[in-house]
Amino acid sequence: MQLSNRCFTQSLFIEKSINEYNTGFRNIYFTQSISANSYDFMFVSTGLDALQAIYTVTKDSTYFNDEKKIIDNVISSAKVSAAIPGNTYKIKDDYLGWISNTPDRAYKNEAQLFESYIFQYIVKCLYQLKESGWVSFSPERTQWYNNVLFFTEKNIWEKWVNRSIRQSGLSYRIFLGIRTHMAAHWAGIALVLEQLSQNSEIKKQCRELYTAYDTLLKRNLQPNPAHPTAYLWNCTWDDNDNVQARKDSKAIIQDVSHGNHVISYIITALEMGSPNWTREDINKFINTVKYVIYDRQKHIFSDLVDGTSSLITPERGNFQADGWLKLGRYDRDLQNLYIHFAATKENLLNKYAQSFQYYANLALNEYYIQLNN
Repeated sequence: MQLSNRCFTQSLFIEKSINEYNTGFRNIYFTQSISANSYDFMFVSTGLDALQAIYTVTKDSTYFNDEKKIIDNVISSAKVSAAIPGNTYKIKDDYLGWISNTPDRAYKNEAQLFESYIFQYIVKCLYQLKESGWVSFSPERTQWYNNVLFFTEKNIWEKWVNRSIRQSGLSYRIFLGIRTHMAAHWAGIALVLEQLSQNSEIKKQCRELYTAYDTLLKRNLQPNPAHPTAYLWNCTWDDNDNVQARKDSKAIIQDVSHGNHVISYIITALEMGSPNWTREDINKFINTVKYVIYDRQKHIFSDLVDGTSSLITPERGNFQADGWLKLGRYDRDLQNLYIHFAATKENLLNKYAQSFQYYANLALNEYYIQLNN
């Protein structure tokens, strides 16, 4: 079935995503970005990703201006750790940060996960602006860029390195943790921050961190026995020897929803020119979608990367916009698959509040496909 061309993808975004963004998502992103509730950052992150995507496609400054406002809101809402009312985090210091105000989600605590989730997209924004020449256009732009970069280096990277050392004596224990997908956020930050920072110590730390993550992840990735050209892996570390990660007491298969973050990292690594990942790896992840996790008869995605269902995260595999969908830029058939999913399962886009990010990344995939043809 021929479903994909540039006009079709753009019309999907214009008809669906722009309307949803302007009438719903936009206000939610702005409200949550100023909330000082770090749990909100995970949803706000999907907005930053979508805005970056559609700004790349359209070059319409409206989207970048909104992205910039969201970043300003997040940073301006940060408070000195030791002075945050009700903060229960065990280390209170002079770094700026946030606590979660959402019950049962690191409530009243500072959470490195939520911070890393959003700052992986903030550093990507800075990188895009630097590469495009936007930063050097005026002193005001240069100052804004430098302020955001300094905040990231000081109150995100340095803060959590120092806290990791204070807690465990190891610089990267907090970053690498016990899960592939949680560590992927920090590895993604490290890949980009290494390119942005002028601080030699931070650059060194970034390189050490993403190299350690690559080592761990490569130890986990295995050929799927039923489809040897596809990948199968656990979300728990299989082998943490000589690396500062922690090993869980039992092996747990990677769920598809959180697997988004691993895929997003691999794509970032490839596009940043990392020698540790290749198109062969990308192709194996593409095959994982095509031949393992996507059910072509039901037009839905499995919960786990081995193609099975999960009682813990039922139907969550249908959340694809934050990583897996981006593989469509490397494969026309996969791009068509995702367009078909959107056309037949719009309810699942709405159910997981992924429609804006989904359509924006469909448009970006098409942009790259056309660019590379």
